[in-house]
Amino acid sequence: MTGIPRRTALLLIALLPACGGGSGSSTPSGTGNPTPAPSPSPTASGGTPDVIVNVIGDNGNMSFSPDPVVINAGQRIAWRNGDTILHTATGIAQNGFDTREIAPGATSNALAFAATGDFAYRCNIHPTMVGTVTVR
Repeated sequence: MTGIPRRTALLLIALLPACGGGSGSSTPSGTGNPTPAPSPSPTASGGTPDVIVNVIGDNGNMSFSPDPVVINAGQRIAWRNGDTILHTATGIAQNGFDTREIAPGATSNALAFAATGDFAYRCNIHPTMVGTVTVR
């Protein structure tokens, strides 16, 4: 027998709709799915960030620039590590956000905030590094 065994081929065909394959078109973000209730927890949004916060170093409330960073609901924000050591940007509130470790010179994944308010955050590696995201 040549090629893919029949059982494997049938399994692949059955999985195609679950993978979004078949139509050749992509569904725009936010359509076709119910919108969850607003939450203070931002979601990973991918793509190019609208705003970048620079991680300057372990300087207390002057560790992130700008601080506070002011964005509109739905805008994407990322953190760029301008220091020589690892840092994070992690929401202080329960169920907050977490960029995970950002290597020196790297930029975190972009996050989108749906809810308005002030969201305090810190570096989990250096807890004295603090900042605020203000969402309008």
